[in-house]
Amino acid sequence: IVLAGMNAGTGILLARVLGPAGRGTLQAVQLWGLLLGLVAALGVPESVVYFIAKRRDDAAAVTTTAMAVGLASSLVFLAGGWFVVPVLLGGQSEEVKQLARWFLLIIPVYVIVWMAASALRGLSSFGRWNMLRLSPAMLWLVAVTTAWLTGHFTVSFLAAGFVAAYCAQMVINLTVLFTSTSGPYRVEADRFAPLLRFGIPAALGSVPQLLNLQLDQLLLAAFVPVEDLGLYVAGVAWAGALAPLLHALGSVLFPRVAGEASDEERMRIVTKGIRLAVVLACASVLILLVVTRPGIRIVFGEQFDAAVGPAMVLVVAAGVLAVANVFQEGTRGLGRPAEVLWSELSGLGATVVLLAVLLPRFGILGAAFASLGGYLVTVIVLVVRLRRIAGRPIAADLTPRPSDLQTLMHAVSGSLRRRGGTGPQDS
Repeated sequence: IVLAGMNAGTGILLARVLGPAGRGTLQAVQLWGLLLGLVAALGVPESVVYFIAKRRDDAAAVTTTAMAVGLASSLVFLAGGWFVVPVLLGGQSEEVKQLARWFLLIIPVYVIVWMAASALRGLSSFGRWNMLRLSPAMLWLVAVTTAWLTGHFTVSFLAAGFVAAYCAQMVINLTVLFTSTSGPYRVEADRFAPLLRFGIPAALGSVPQLLNLQLDQLLLAAFVPVEDLGLYVAGVAWAGALAPLLHALGSVLFPRVAGEASDEERMRIVTKGIRLAVVLACASVLILLVVTRPGIRIVFGEQFDAAVGPAMVLVVAAGVLAVANVFQEGTRGLGRPAEVLWSELSGLGATVVLLAVLLPRFGILGAAFASLGGYLVTVIVLVVRLRRIAGRPIAADLTPRPSDLQTLMHAVSGSLRRRGGTGPQDS
C-alpha cells in the first residue's frame, strides 16, 4: 500500500510537470530497458526463492551463482537491445532512441537488485525484504523531486536519475544480503542447470500472464474510441485496489511451502493458503462493489460514470485474479512452475476467444467480461493441475472453513502486536 502511494506520487509529479508529450517520451526511453530487465533474469529470482527456502545454509552460494547467470544473460540482452531497440522505437526521434540505448544499462543492475531481494524472500526475512521493496520507489521519488527542485526536469536527467537510483539500490541490496547470510560467496557451476530448469518455465509463464493482463487494453486501443479506453483504464485502476493484500499473501506462501520437507505438509499449507485467499478476495470484492458507484464519481469525476458497469465486472475479475496469483505462488512452492505456464496459456486462450466474441458486441463491458472469463479459466486449470499433483480429490481442502476466518483475524491482531514492538519483525 505504501509502495502504491509512493508510485502514485511520483507519477502525478511526472505527469504534471512533463505534460503528456514529455511523460510519453520518458516512457519510451524507459520501456524496453525495464522490460528486457525482467526477461533477462530468466526466472532465476524465483529459483533463488525456491532453493534457499529448501536449504537456507546454501543461500550465499545459490545467490552468487544466480547473479552470475543473471549477469551473463543481461549482457546478451543488453547487446541485442542496443541494435534492436532503435528499430522497435520506430518513429521516435534519434535523441530518444539514443537515450533508450543508454538506458539499457539498467538491465544488469536491475537483475542484481532482483536476485538479492529474492534471497531475502527465500530466507523468509520479510521485514528486510519489504524494506528493499520500498526503497527503489523512495529513491526514484527522491530523484524526481531533486530534478524538480533544481530545475533539471528533463527526460535525459530523469532517465539518468532512474539508473542512478537503481545503482544505489544495488549497493543497498548487496549490503543487506551480506549481513543476512554467511559465505562462502562463490559461483558453483553445478547449480546452473537446476536454477535454469526451475526458472525458465517461470519466465515463460510470465509472458502469457502479461498478455492475459494487457491484451484487453491493447485491443481496446486499436478498435474503440479513445474515450472508451479511458473509461476502461479507470475501471482497471479502481479494481486494482484489491491487489496489495492478496499479493502479500502469495509472496509469503511460496517460500513457506518450499521450505517444508513433507509433501503432505506442503500440500496442506498450499490448500490452506488458497482458502485464506478466497475468504480475503470475497470480503474485499463485496466491499469494493458496494462503494464502486460513489467511489468512481469521487475519485475520477462525473465524466467517468459510464465506467461503473465495467468497473464492477473488473472488481470481480480482480478478485479471481488475486486468488489465481496465490494459487500460482503455492504451485511454485511445490516445485511445479510449469503448471503456472499451462494455466496462463489456457487463460490467455480463453481471453482471446472471449474478446473476439464480446468486444465487438458489448464494447468495454464485453472486454471486462472477457477478462473475468480468462481469469476463471486460469483458476480452473490450476485446480485440475493441483488435483493431479495431490493424486486425490481436493475440493474439500479448497472449501473455506470457519477456522480460516479465525486464522485471518489472529494473523491481523498478531501483526499489529508485532508492529507495536512486542514481537519479531521478520516472523
